Amino acid sequence: MSRRTNWYEVVFAGLLLIGVSSLLSYVVNIVNVPGNDPYKAVEVIRGRGTGFYLKHNDQYVFLTAAHICGGAYALEVGQNGDQLVVLAGDTQNDLCALSPLNAEPENYAVLGKAPQEYQQVWVLGYPYLLKALTTGYVVGFDDGLVRTTATVHPGSSGSPVFSSNQTVVGLVVTYRQNVYHSESVRFETLKSFVEGVLE
Repeated sequence: MSRRTNWYEVVFAGLLLIGVSSLLSYVVNIVNVPGNDPYKAVEVIRGRGTGFYLKHNDQYVFLTAAHICGGAYALEVGQNGDQLVVLAGDTQNDLCALSPLNAEPENYAVLGKAPQEYQQVWVLGYPYLLKALTTGYVVGFDDGLVRTTATVHPGSSGSPVFSSNQTVVGLVVTYRQNVYHSESVRFETLKSFVEGVLE
């Protein structure tokens, strides 16, 4: 049975949102527009989701989900449509790394440590093109994924999952509607991927 979020947890999430202005600035909307449809005079959007800047071992990388990258060479990021070049992808674990627009981004996240079962976590992303913060609890681990009760929607893929100290502990890759669970890449997998890209 899934656990319902209490009203005071929503209030706490709102207060946390007020206090994480730095987080709000590094989480951005992503659009994968690889080209034009030859049959229509419009751009074909192959993927849409969320991404964020991460600093690790004094280096920077931009992270999102691999299914958002969709084999593209570059993705449009943020309201200005800046293009970031794809550095590496891991389709098995649904991870994609892109080169930062700037050598040293002004706002970025850092890795924390692996979450524990029943630990409260937060997801910050762009569901339906609207920036949103949701909260939930870690409820299980299987198939290399972490299941949480944090609500996510289309556009949340690639969102960072972070703990109460505002460090990243996962990355959203999917949502199971039938059991109301969101799923994120395990921390160990995410850290290994980042270190492999930056080595």
